[in-house]
Amino acid sequence: MYYRVTKYNDLIDIIIPHFYSYSLLSLKTIIFSNWVKAVELLASGQQKSKNGFLEILSIYAAIGRGPSNKIKSYFPDLVPAKVPEYNLAVADLNSWWLSGYLTIYCHF
Repeated sequence: MYYRVTKYNDLIDIIIPHFYSYSLLSLKTIIFSNWVKAVELLASGQQKSKNGFLEILSIYAAIGRGPSNKIKSYFPDLVPAKVPEYNLAVADLNSWWLSGYLTIYCHF
């Protein structure tokens, strides 16, 4: 199953609340929080100012594999947003989630 977002408001009204209700359990939770910051900046119109645009671009640079070579060529001084260190407390793990994860990703 997949859900395709076709409206900007779906990000704010559906996607973000869903992941707040069913939080991620990996480094993706930190990436998600940075992504939410970028969506909030876009929602408030910050991309129209130079500083807001550069802040959104720095968040983009910190997500995934970093900025593309084309973006680097246009913004050589771009500094990726700081990504906090992620530490998972073992007590926070749900045993059902862990067994499902291991079943899918670990082949003995």
